[in-house]
Amino acid sequence: MKPLSSPLLFIAIICNLTACHSLAGPRPNVVANMPSIAGARCGSAAETQQARQTKSALLLSGGGGSEAELKDYSSEMSALFGNIRIPAALFAGASAGAAFAMPLGTSDGFALGFVKRIYALLMMCALSCQLLAIIVATLSMGTIAVSAESRKASCLSDYIEEYFDLSWVTARWNFLAGIFSFVVGQGMRAWLTVGCPIFGKAALGVMVSSTIFAVGFIEDNERKRRSGGVSKGLLGLTIKYFTSMLKKATKDPLFALGSLLSAVTWGYVAYNLPHVW
Repeated sequence: MKPLSSPLLFIAIICNLTACHSLAGPRPNVVANMPSIAGARCGSAAETQQARQTKSALLLSGGGGSEAELKDYSSEMSALFGNIRIPAALFAGASAGAAFAMPLGTSDGFALGFVKRIYALLMMCALSCQLLAIIVATLSMGTIAVSAESRKASCLSDYIEEYFDLSWVTARWNFLAGIFSFVVGQGMRAWLTVGCPIFGKAALGVMVSSTIFAVGFIEDNERKRRSGGVSKGLLGLTIKYFTSMLKKATKDPLFALGSLLSAVTWGYVAYNLPHVW
């Protein structure tokens, strides 16, 4: 067979290269497609970050609604009751010791005798309120410790309102009422027992200013709480306490009896107050 000449051989090589290029097709431009690939990856990362932020916001606000987001807040609830029980016990002991520190005398005038009676009543109110706060907090902590029921909520506020609303409101209101009664009574005692009228009035002023600061802090703290549909602050706490106790009294005879005795006692004091001397 006669070999091909040089021109024919060159033409055959060119034809073979053209055929291979057409069969392989156009090569993708990898460098040109890199921005689009990177943009897709950045977009997916941004969507993932947005989903994480949305989930975190739902968890903080108590939303979401899924069972996995519920949590048992029994340890936090027990710690809150413990924060009330310990100082309430201290104030109860101080109130019991100071209740009879100013006995009535035959030589007491009208003003002095009236102040002494108010002082004794305030100390007994402080003792009663602190004892109730101690009992409610202690029993609630025991219920949390021995309860076999699984109690879960999306946040601590929902946990309180769902399982310990009446106990928590009762402990807080009586603790604060006992402190105010104790502070006002001690201010009256300092005003009367200090021999110097200047320092006696100064002691009373110190107690009054401290009480006003305490009320301011309590008001600010109560406004930050979820109020359950009533007005916020100390007034809202008081309204919620008495309305909750009245609702409980309609269902439990012991609560009804206690509410009736309390109303009769204060009505008796108010009726006979003009005759006290």
